[in-house]
Order: sequence, then C-alpha cells, then structure tokens
Amino acid sequence: MTWRKGAGGLPHPQITPSWRTDFRAICGLTFSVWFPTLAGMRRWIAMLAWLLLAGASSSAREWRSADGARTLEARFVALKGGQLSLGSADGRPRVFPLAAFSAADQKFAANAQAIADAAVKWGPQSLEISQVVEGGCICRLALPPANGAPALFSGEMFFLTGGEAAKADQGAQIKGRLLFGAGGRMYHPLKGGPSLIRAFALDAEEATQVWMDTVGTSNGDVSKQSPSVMEPAIEIVTTRGIGIAVGKSGLFVIDASMTKDAGLLVVHRDGEDHPAKVVKADEKLGVAVVSCVLPVEPARIGSKKPAGLGQSVYAVCAALNNTKRALAGSPTVSRGVVSRITDAQASAFEHDATVAADSLGGFIVGLKGEALGVFFTSQTTSRALTSKKSKPAGAAGADAFGKSIGTAALAAFLDGVPGAGALRTSPTETDIGVAAKELMKGVVLVSVTRDVAKPRVIAAGRTKSKATPAAATTGGTAAGWSLSKSGTRHNSTCRFYDASAPCAATDGKPCKACGG
Repeated sequence: MTWRKGAGGLPHPQITPSWRTDFRAICGLTFSVWFPTLAGMRRWIAMLAWLLLAGASSSAREWRSADGARTLEARFVALKGGQLSLGSADGRPRVFPLAAFSAADQKFAANAQAIADAAVKWGPQSLEISQVVEGGCICRLALPPANGAPALFSGEMFFLTGGEAAKADQGAQIKGRLLFGAGGRMYHPLKGGPSLIRAFALDAEEATQVWMDTVGTSNGDVSKQSPSVMEPAIEIVTTRGIGIAVGKSGLFVIDASMTKDAGLLVVHRDGEDHPAKVVKADEKLGVAVVSCVLPVEPARIGSKKPAGLGQSVYAVCAALNNTKRALAGSPTVSRGVVSRITDAQASAFEHDATVAADSLGGFIVGLKGEALGVFFTSQTTSRALTSKKSKPAGAAGADAFGKSIGTAALAAFLDGVPGAGALRTSPTETDIGVAAKELMKGVVLVSVTRDVAKPRVIAAGRTKSKATPAAATTGGTAAGWSLSKSGTRHNSTCRFYDASAPCAATDGKPCKACGG
C-alpha cells in the first residue's frame, strides 16, 4: 500500500485490494522502537508531551499483573524499550517493565504505542463536526491555511469516536489535536453508495480499545471490521401559528407547544422575518411569551368579567392566505355558546362555536365584541372542531367542544414579564366583523422549525432459497457490497445487489454494470 498526502496534511492510504491488511498494520498490529539518537530522543519527549496532554481528561484503564493477582488503574502514556509508562491518579507517569503485565495488556500497550506513533507522525490537526451520528460524529479536516485566511473545513471526511465525540455539537471546531487511528467505518450517505472512511479518537487509549473491540468481535470476518455508520435522515419540519401582541416592545403570546424542541423561532410581519426568543412559558396553561425587535400595537384583549356558562360568543379564527406565507386578510367568524367552565376564575373554558381545522388560533369574543379568551393551534386540533356537518360518526356533545384560555388567566401569566404591562380592555362594538378586524391588527404569524430524525430503512435483497444462510449484518445494517453465486461483487446501488449475501469491498470480481 502506498501513502499520499491527504487534505489538511493527514496522509491516508490509497484504496487497494490489500488496504485492509496495510491499514491494520498502521492502526496497531505493528510496533517499532525508535532509534536511540538525539533526534529520536527529541521525538520521544515531544510524543510524551502530546500523549500526556491528550490523556489528561481520559478515564483510567485497569491493568492486570502477569500472574493476575494485582490490578492497577492508570492511563497509557507510552511504551519504549520494554518499559511501559502509565499515568497515575496524580498525573505523574510511572514506569514499569512491560513483562510485569498480562499478555492482553502487553498487546494493548503495543497497539496503543503504534497508534500513538502514527498520530505524532501526522501531527496535530484541526477539524469541524459536520454531523452528530450514533456512536460519534462525522467530521471534516481543515485544509492548510493560506495567507492568513480563515480555515476551511473541507478536507478528508472521517468518523470521530470516544468520550469527547459523544459530548460534541454539530458545527463545533476542535483545533490543534492529535488524531489516534481507531480503524475504519463503512459510511452510508443519504444519497449515493457507501464508502470506506477512517475512524479516529482524540485519546490513544480510547482509539486502541475501540480498534481492538472492533477486530476482536469480528471473528476474522473483514466485512465486520468496518462497522456501518449511517448519515442521519433529518427532516426539517415547520410549524406555523399566531402571536398576539401584548407589549409595544415586541412581546407576543404564542402556543406553548411551539416552543418544545424549537430550532429557529421567527415572527413574520409585512414580508419580513424577525428572530424571536422565549421569555416565559406555561405548558399547563398552554401559552408562552416571546420577544423580538418588532414593535406592534398590543391587541386589546382585556375583559371586565370572565365568560359565563351558556353565554353566547363568537369565535374569531385566523388562517393562512392562499400563498401560505402570511395571514389571511379577513378572519372567519362563527357563533356558539360557552359550554363548560373549567374553574371559578374561568381560567379556561369550552365552547361549541365552529373552528376550521386549518385555523391557527384566534379569539373568543362576546356579543359586544369584548375578548373573553384566546386559543391556539393545539386547542383547535385536539378535538373534532370542524363544522358540525363534517363531524365523524358518533362525535357529539363534548367531542365537538373547543378550548379557550381565559383572558384573566392570560393577564395573570403576563404579570411580572418586563414590557408586558396590563391588558387593555376591548371597546364595545356590536358589529363583530369590525371587532374581529380590530383584534387581528395585533396578531402576527409565527413559525418554528424543528429537525426531526427519521430512521433509515434499507430495502431487503431478493428472496433466496431456504438453504441460503441468513444475512450477515453489521450494527443491524446490511453491508455495502454483496457477492453473487457467480463470484461477482455488486455495490448497494446495483440492481443485482443482494443484502442477504454481504461481502467485503475486495471479495470476488467487480460487476461490469456498477463497477463493484
């Protein structure tokens, strides 16, 4: 196998039929001792400094004596000339004869040293986390900086495993760290066929353990020595609702359900988007207040008295216009009665006014236009609230009631929120159409985006006879290549690919159609 310079100065192997054997040698099955020269001694000191720094935050490993009678918890530091240096609890390295440890520990130390040698040879690297996946992260190396320009993280793609990777966030950058080889991975992107990528850890001991665990559990099956890593299938979901202005400084009351696992929260007004942040939320009441730099005249939704049982009311409903990018110019209005009062304070009540299924929320007002309550998407979609003609069979009575949050409860919720102030009472207006339009002047469109992960489903291969062995899988996922009875290798994009007969990337002869 030949090596070439990779992006970011990191050498990586040319993919040849024997790359697995060579990669195994690079990542831990060979060990050489440096020559006792001045240059070698300087290199040894430099490596010790890097390894001590890299292992400063790693957990200790249990080492066992050759006779199995004693154990020691310490971190691997280095191995040279038959002497094993381990980091003790106080951070000081202690040196022991390698022969004093068990055969398994001796093998671990030799592998760890070979992995450390390769890491020091490559030197410190900078990387950026592109995706957080199961068991680690997909990362990109930084390209060598040019003329003082900012680093570009578009170099080699690889898999980062270990404790630090588990705590990392997408977009985080790690600069000036050694990367310790931890084997290979079969990366399955959302588009295109799978490819082999390298795996690393930020700690020599972690990298060695991961590599040995992977090889040790493969039972010599090379197709299992590169476990599958799946690109996460993420769908960006956008939810829209209304925001009711309650303060001139840009405060809006919204549906509390919109704040759960929210990504980007935005208030729309007059064709412009204004990022907003949550100030206060009450999931039990079902409301939250958000703020942004968009002053809007507060809606006059204060009421002098709460809703009463049997009181005639109107539901003023807001919906999207035909473009689905703004609120409709005129709200819809329907009439009903208050059907149930939740408590003596009328903090919430139910009504039987018709609310369209596509409504984003709105107001419940009395016959004189006074606001008695507000409602949001979660209240309109939780019941059969469409017109009585479209109610499902058997739906009647309470099943058709809509919920509303009393304005008195809303005022209590806003008490103490800076800039909210007291809710102004709505003027008397017997023309409900006019009252509805006045209320809607204090309403804005709010949207929130969320990243929703969906599990990837890999299609099964062709059905085979009962005599055919069951599919060999790696991490619950079929391998990236399959081998036909004729000895031809197909990749996962080929129409002849059979997930029930996986093989290694070097097995058989490549298919002429897909190239193997």
